[in-house]
Amino acid sequence: MSTKHNCHNLKNNTQTTVDHKIKILGDSHARGPSSNVKNNLDDNYSVCGFVKPGVNIGTQISSMAADINLLMKNDLIIFWGGSNDVSKNNSQEGLKHLVNFVQSINHTNIFLMCVPAQHDLPECSFVNKEIKVFNRKLLKLTKPYKHVLIMTTDTDRKFVTKHGLHMNNLGKEKIASKVSSIIKNIFQKQNMKISLF
Repeated sequence: MSTKHNCHNLKNNTQTTVDHKIKILGDSHARGPSSNVKNNLDDNYSVCGFVKPGVNIGTQISSMAADINLLMKNDLIIFWGGSNDVSKNNSQEGLKHLVNFVQSINHTNIFLMCVPAQHDLPECSFVNKEIKVFNRKLLKLTKPYKHVLIMTTDTDRKFVTKHGLHMNNLGKEKIASKVSSIIKNIFQKQNMKISLF
């Protein structure tokens, strides 16, 4: 699988450092948000997106290990993955990778996006039921960690493409706006834990 890198550098070329580095990594659901998030943030933030469509959580995390190790307390990882693990009946393995990730990365902030519902399937489908279970377990397992916050994605049908699997432009803009607000809040009130589950 190819990885798409989408990095947004500073508008002001004379400034060589930033206060906060934001790394967005995930599966196909993460495609596009880095540019939308950057548009909502000022030049104190550097935003870089790494998208690996079709891969599982373990692969996404391990592929970014070197970049993640360079982040500091004033930086943030946004992880948006898990759809492939859930749809392939591999939820437990995916959760295990995420919990190990959260436990091993305590030198920077982690922002986990919940797995979105699949509107291409009925709400009562096995996959959508498993998504709800996965998200509940994720919240419970990561609750003790102060450097982690979790956010749900909007499940309203109007924010999803016609085929029902991914967010449309309106949905991506809405999520990016919400994510950007939370990012600003995190760094303005560093000690405050936020959860939007």
